[in-house]
Amino acid sequence: MTSANQQKRPAPLSIRLTGRERKKLEKLAGEKSLNKYIKDQIFTTPSKLPDSEIMDRYEMLARILSILGENDVFGNLDRVVKAIDRGELELNDQQQEQIGAACLLVLEIRNDLIKALGLKPPPIFEERDN
Repeated sequence: MTSANQQKRPAPLSIRLTGRERKKLEKLAGEKSLNKYIKDQIFTTPSKLPDSEIMDRYEMLARILSILGENDVFGNLDRVVKAIDRGELELNDQQQEQIGAACLLVLEIRNDLIKALGLKPPPIFEERDN
C-alpha cells in the first residue's frame, strides 16, 4: 500500500530498436550496461578540452591560414577569374562554373578559419585594384 504522501514511480521508458540498431548501441556501450550508456550520453556534459589542446588547435588554424596567405592562393584565384573575364583564358561553361565554385569554397574556408580564430572576416566580395 502506498500512502497519500508517497509519489508513484514513473513507468519505465521503453524504446523499440531494430536488431541492427541494438547491436550498434551495444557496441558503442562497450562494457557499460545499455541503461548506463544511454543515460551517460543524454545527461553527462562533455568534458572541456584542456587549455593546451585548445592552443594547439588555435595554432594549427593560424598556420593553415598563414600558408594560404603566403602562397597567395587568393590573389592567384583572383587573377584567374579576371583573365577569364577579360577573355584571356578560354574555358567552357562547366569549367568556368567549377573555377567559380572553387573560388567561393576557398573564400569560405578562409572566412571559417578567421572565425575559428575569433576574428572578424573581411567581406567576401570586394573590389580590388590590380
